[in-house]
Amino acid sequence: MLTRLLSSAWVPGALASCFPLVSAAPSDQSLVVPGKSGFICFGQPFPPESVAPAAEEEKPVSPEEAKTGYEAFLERLNDQVKSNSYDLCPAMTIIYNSLGDELQFLPWMERAAKEGNPAAIQFVSNRRVRFLTPKTALGPEAKDCFEQMKKAAESGYDPAVISLYLFMSEGLGTRADAAAAGKFIFSACKSGSFAPRHRWLIASGRLNSFEDRNLPEVRSEVERGNDLVMYELSRLATKAEDQLQWLRAAAEKGNGRALYDLSIVFSTSKPEIGYNFLQESVKRHNPNALFTLGLLLVSPQDKLSVHVKQLNLQQDIPNGLRLIKIASMLREERACYWLGRAYFNGDCSLPKDPERAYQHFFNGMICESIPAAAAAGYMMARGIGCKQDTRQGIALLVEASNRRNARAMTLLAKLQCEGVGGIPRSALEASFTLQDAATAGDKEAFLYLATLYALGGPDLKRDSTRAEHYLKLAKQDLGEEEAQRRYDSIIAAGTWEPTP
Repeated sequence: MLTRLLSSAWVPGALASCFPLVSAAPSDQSLVVPGKSGFICFGQPFPPESVAPAAEEEKPVSPEEAKTGYEAFLERLNDQVKSNSYDLCPAMTIIYNSLGDELQFLPWMERAAKEGNPAAIQFVSNRRVRFLTPKTALGPEAKDCFEQMKKAAESGYDPAVISLYLFMSEGLGTRADAAAAGKFIFSACKSGSFAPRHRWLIASGRLNSFEDRNLPEVRSEVERGNDLVMYELSRLATKAEDQLQWLRAAAEKGNGRALYDLSIVFSTSKPEIGYNFLQESVKRHNPNALFTLGLLLVSPQDKLSVHVKQLNLQQDIPNGLRLIKIASMLREERACYWLGRAYFNGDCSLPKDPERAYQHFFNGMICESIPAAAAAGYMMARGIGCKQDTRQGIALLVEASNRRNARAMTLLAKLQCEGVGGIPRSALEASFTLQDAATAGDKEAFLYLATLYALGGPDLKRDSTRAEHYLKLAKQDLGEEEAQRRYDSIIAAGTWEPTP
């Protein structure tokens, strides 16, 4: 199937990101937010490269079943370490099957880490360092993370080796030392594993541009079949035909990210080919593919794009939710954000649960999602689903707004309207922020502007002319009936409340 797919693939002119409902987050959208003054976000481990299990009816789990489930989970983690695999999906699936809760992965991971499993240590330590600030990067917590990661790396487990290299180069738990980090990753190349060699090529400046493909060291890795190097070349290529060539080369070696990118390439021009690539990527447990397929399955037909409708997919909410939840456990940031909104609103057969919504937004923030950070910040500032912390919440919203996240601007405008956390109460300032949000692309911003001018405020006079103007613009974005219905509802309530 894969060979046939690759031979039939053709380039549609450019790498356009468009499988209907979602698009991959731009690489420059990583978020480093000030914590007490912030989280330090470091590179992710390589993505899983190894089929998503079918949905099962969720039911209460007995202690005996949980115990058996943990034993199966630990066995799978041990197998993962033995095979030097990056694929956490089988282990995470066991957690989900055993506990029926996508948010309960951390206790089992922490327990396995305490028992010395390198895969669990790498996962837990990487999560812990995301809560460090620049002032604590060399503190006791950071040093413990470093020692734990060193222990996991000494077992030869590649993900831990890569993480330890990042700790050394970035100065986490140890003084930053690029030279020592370079020697360490070079030494790790002796194992012959693809991941250290790929990382060394980048660290040594041998794989930083597409022209580097001609260097002897790069050519050697390509000849060895290093799919990580091939995928890196696809990202460095500037021409569509070169991108496609290297994506196909990496996909032929089973690289899940390359398969997912190919599904994006063909999603509009050749939906069937794109969907087949998506399925191949799902089989390798790529988190992006799991989320995208899950989203397609939970979406009703009238919400799908014309390209996806050609596939005649049947809505399957149980299986779709399962895929999205497992993707969130694998740190797929869009899955975390989507689940946060779904639990916040009570959408897609999920209960309305602010606490779970906040937990998903928080997990998405840890994965460097700006939308999730904005949502978590808003809930934090308001004390919705979590302990109120206006200072930290506002800091997150301001940071996300500065990064031109449209929804963050809308949420910040709501806080300005109410004067939350020491922000001067000002409907006028809120109107300016909402105008920025509309310019940045928030389709609901014009609706809230219309209601703001219709209702007025202490420093903003009612203005029916402006209200009608913004309502007209809102109808262009949201549809005439939807915009009018929501406008009338807000006016009747006397206030507006945005969804994170």
